[in-house]
Amino acid sequence: AKNSIGSANMRSTTGSMPSSKQHKIVRPERHTHPVVNENNQLSFLLRPFSFAKMLAIAGAPMGVRLNVLDPTEPSCPASIAAEQTIGSFRDKAAVLEFAKDCDVVTVEIEHIDCDALDELVKNGIDVQPTPKTLRTIQDKYAQKVHFRDNNVKIGPFMDVPDEAQLQNAVNAFGFPLMLKSKRLAYDGRGNAVAKTASGLEDAV
Repeated sequence: AKNSIGSANMRSTTGSMPSSKQHKIVRPERHTHPVVNENNQLSFLLRPFSFAKMLAIAGAPMGVRLNVLDPTEPSCPASIAAEQTIGSFRDKAAVLEFAKDCDVVTVEIEHIDCDALDELVKNGIDVQPTPKTLRTIQDKYAQKVHFRDNNVKIGPFMDVPDEAQLQNAVNAFGFPLMLKSKRLAYDGRGNAVAKTASGLEDAV
């Protein structure tokens, strides 16, 4: 079902980006080297697809064992080289049970129960990225504000919690207008383009 403006899953809006010839987008560096514990065991939460699969395959010859939590049955992609526990990464109890014997926990995608990760940190488990970082990137508007405040070059954007602010965005950016869900948005999911005023209703 589509999310209406003003719902819990509100949207932020981004104006059209200039061409790449005029502006270069600066992205933060990614941490590509996982940290493992003294037993060479790395725990991986949250829909372990391609990244976890690559880590598991690369780590196996070095004796690094990867454990993953994923609800996919009978097995997730990473299970070809990792030990899989069936469970949802959004289930706090499942996350806590999975990680109780782990020293290091990381994630492949940010849509996880951060309250559970807070408890893991309190219990002495190294969680990377930190729950604070994950909470920022779970909200795509908050993420853009964070980038802007830290001088990362991004396109213009505006919060649109209601119809009036949406119209302000139209007046400021014009068409086409990209609407983005604040939460649970990734890889194009939660994005919609309104090319004209008549397309706004379908976009939201």
